[in-house]
Amino acid sequence: MSEDDLYFTHAIVGAPQTMFLGERVTLPSVTIAGMQVNLLTGQSRASQAWQDWMTLHRQDPANGLPLCRPGGFMRWLVRHTVLVSIFILVTGLLALIAAVALQFS
Repeated sequence: MSEDDLYFTHAIVGAPQTMFLGERVTLPSVTIAGMQVNLLTGQSRASQAWQDWMTLHRQDPANGLPLCRPGGFMRWLVRHTVLVSIFILVTGLLALIAAVALQFS
């Protein structure tokens, strides 16, 4: 990395950070591990960070499953976005004209 690239990266992007599962790793949390093993009993379990990640990750739909198709009204809105926006614009202008006319009458 050249000196210019290093300056740009540090000035624009910021100082380098160590990330773990989407969270910044700070000095007190350096002991993050994927698996905790009790040497006396031999039991192993995922660390707290991995347990939280697994819980949140399972809320997402599985890979390869198609998303639910939007309902009929949503599809109609998507197809007629320009018409809907023009209707809202015209309605707003008519309301503004009516308010001004009532104000000065």
